[in-house]
Amino acid sequence: MKIPAVAYGTWKLDDAHAATCVSRAIGDGYRMVDTAQRYHNEYGVGQGVRNSGVEREEVLVASKLRGGDQGLEQARRAFFATLRNLGLDYIDLYHIHWPLPRLGLYLESYEALMQLREEGFIKNIGVCNFPIAHLQKIREEFGEYPAVNQFEVHPGFAQIDLVNFCLENDIAPQGWGVIGRGKGLLEHPEVKKIAAEHSCSPAAVCIAWACARGISSVAKSANPDRWKDNLSAPRIKLSENNMRALDQIDVGRLGKDPEVDEEY
Repeated sequence: MKIPAVAYGTWKLDDAHAATCVSRAIGDGYRMVDTAQRYHNEYGVGQGVRNSGVEREEVLVASKLRGGDQGLEQARRAFFATLRNLGLDYIDLYHIHWPLPRLGLYLESYEALMQLREEGFIKNIGVCNFPIAHLQKIREEFGEYPAVNQFEVHPGFAQIDLVNFCLENDIAPQGWGVIGRGKGLLEHPEVKKIAAEHSCSPAAVCIAWACARGISSVAKSANPDRWKDNLSAPRIKLSENNMRALDQIDVGRLGKDPEVDEEY
């Protein structure tokens, strides 16, 4: 699956803000919008897509199956609830949000999504936060890999092995938290130094780093100036020295660990 270098993220936007921001962001050039059942804003996201003035086929819409809805039958019911919330006829990309190995249901859930893809309701199947071992189990069970794996990745937590595995197996890697989720990455001296060198924002440096690594970024902002800045970031060409410096940053994981049994 080919996905844009930058997708518009909607985490923490309520329905009203999502409807306004998504419509405007699409008008400003975004062609992928990312939401999830757990964000509680699918209605607003769908409204924003429909009101954007851009043809539906030109905008990739992604949502996610929450952990509590995993399983063969429940995943199917949850998907149709998402489809109704969005007010769309199909979804371009539908993810299993977390593997939750303790539940042991992600393979059943993937099978449900394959059925929905066969019926034309889902164009592509994705997963989020899946380590290599879980991706391999999907391949062993169903003879395919998901189209996309969305996971935490940023300068300071490069996830090199997982990114390379995805690229080598035609799984599009997509990053969340690429700009650090407000936890200090944008204030890191090396990030700020490179931003000054390129006359751009620290956030743009992080997105440019991801793009250079072949990683699509989910970037959320309710500020039009910032979302335009994020969208233009892939045009920044970082030098090899810039990339090496960013690769050496070590801030570690900022979100949840998918290999730990935590409900999400």
